[in-house]
Amino acid sequence: MRTPDSGTVRVCGLNPATQHRQLSQLLGVQLQESALPDRLTVIEALDLYASFYPHPRSSAELLDMFNLAAHRTTPYAKLSGGLAQRLSITLALIGNPKVAILD
Repeated sequence: MRTPDSGTVRVCGLNPATQHRQLSQLLGVQLQESALPDRLTVIEALDLYASFYPHPRSSAELLDMFNLAAHRTTPYAKLSGGLAQRLSITLALIGNPKVAILD
């Protein structure tokens, strides 16, 4: 996001300034605050985010791992704060990242 004034940066051996596209396929990010469309269900969100990656992780596996399977058809607006945060983490991990940044 910032232009470096000295030194070098490498993430997974890639230069973020010149190899952003390749690097974005290796990173997963969960922000402190996020929002999705109110009527989008948990499984729809996972399927949507999975479509962004060539080799996504299994939605079913993540639903089980984060105890969201019972909420798969729950719209985002109906999720509690804790469930919304768990969904946010699953969305950060759906791309099967090498590095996960959890804010």
